[in-house]
Amino acid sequence: MPRFTVLLRTHNNALTLGRALETVRIADEIVVVDEDSTDRTPQLAAEYGARYFGKEAATRAVGLWRHEWVLTLLPDETLSEALETDLLIWKQKDAVLEKAYAIPIREQQGEKWKKLDAEVRLVRSAHVPGRKVGAFTGEILRFRH
Repeated sequence: MPRFTVLLRTHNNALTLGRALETVRIADEIVVVDEDSTDRTPQLAAEYGARYFGKEAATRAVGLWRHEWVLTLLPDETLSEALETDLLIWKQKDAVLEKAYAIPIREQQGEKWKKLDAEVRLVRSAHVPGRKVGAFTGEILRFRH
């Protein structure tokens, strides 16, 4: 069964980070790499049980996670319920043949939502040649201010 880490890079994102961390509870690990925030970003990361690394680790972010798969999120993004379900089903697989997965993005723009192209966001941490990129139907939700 695949296990995955959620990786978030932050800088003074206390206003949005809590929402993001609320939706990644299905992750096996959460890693926050921070660029010297002066707000409550470090405290929020700790409150949600994330492994927190400061600026010195940002230059070597590769290898800070413990699992084969890494899902990258921006601090103003969340997992939709449909994506959370997709990931729960995916985690039950005995073997995963894909090298990565593309995930659709839906972005809030004022009072409306805009569907954006899918982005490869869930990847194996080790390169696996010759494998295809899979896709999920659930979306990452991006909240812009």
